[in-house]
Amino acid sequence: MTHAYTIARLIVATLLFWAVAPHSYDYFTLLRIVVVCVSGYGIYLSAQRKREGWSWMFVGILILFNPIFKMPLSRLTWKYVDVAVGLFFVASIFLFKGSVLKDGELQ
Repeated sequence: MTHAYTIARLIVATLLFWAVAPHSYDYFTLLRIVVVCVSGYGIYLSAQRKREGWSWMFVGILILFNPIFKMPLSRLTWKYVDVAVGLFFVASIFLFKGSVLKDGELQ
């Protein structure tokens, strides 16, 4: 499942970088949903791996991109946020490693 999560993070990062270009409102709604789903799974994995710092970073991203209670940021601010979070997801591919064994110990 970690390979699928790596691919999901690459897709999310690509979508976030692509969000700098002009798009319809529907694109940004879909982007929020995808980012929240990938962040939610990141919270689950980091909690399972006992990586509290990562959990809090994924929680912050989840809150920021929440599609129900939207953050009132300007279009320019969102562009910076999209690039920063995209870079975070790319970095997490290399820095957020270690798989959980069946008995709960880390590899």
